Amino acid sequence: MDIHCKRCSKTIPASDINLDTHLAKCASCNSVFDFREQVEGHSKSVRPEVDPPKNIELQPTQDGLEIVRKWFTPKLYALLVFCIFWDGFMVVWYSHF
Repeated sequence: MDIHCKRCSKTIPASDINLDTHLAKCASCNSVFDFREQVEGHSKSVRPEVDPPKNIELQPTQDGLEIVRKWFTPKLYALLVFCIFWDGFMVVWYSHF
């Protein structure tokens, strides 16, 4: 896609286009212009709001956004029982040898 000068209709090279400010400068006539109307679909698309996963909370702070993950769940009790059983077994196993 080529961008053309509004004043003299010459093609603008990519080095004379600033995508951040949407401004282009024509080297022929020194004209500076907004090129958004020449670009197809120049309007920004709106992203839908997406909910975070169930154990994740997003908390806004002064510095930005804080992501908090809740790790304490009922599964933790089952792992605790298994850990106690396994560590007890290992203590008995190594104490006999």
